[in-house]
Amino acid sequence: MALFLATIMNDGELISRKSDIRFLEADSVTQMLTPVNGDVGIFWPTNWIWNYGGEDHYLIGHNGADPGYFSYLVFHPIDKVGVVLLANTDRDYVNLESVKSVIKALFKSAKGLKKDKH
Repeated sequence: MALFLATIMNDGELISRKSDIRFLEADSVTQMLTPVNGDVGIFWPTNWIWNYGGEDHYLIGHNGADPGYFSYLVFHPIDKVGVVLLANTDRDYVNLESVKSVIKALFKSAKGLKKDKH
């Protein structure tokens, strides 16, 4: 999921140490992230407002759940920072504010990381 998110954040291209691979055309990614129903693109809510580091940030992401599992795939389109959170428990049994706190802490810690093409 992290590789998929990195590909989406890089306009359809996966940049790795071994090679650069284009999985999606940049126009396809743009279409996926363009709101078509309110603030939702093709399965991507595009207007999540979360505060971390003392600032409000508009995030794009998707979450999901099945019995015994839930996930969040969220990124900041300007900073090109993303978080993937996978959990092996029912979402009904966790405090969602606690989950958001974990995601916010991950964003806050990742924001200062060095961005390098390879």
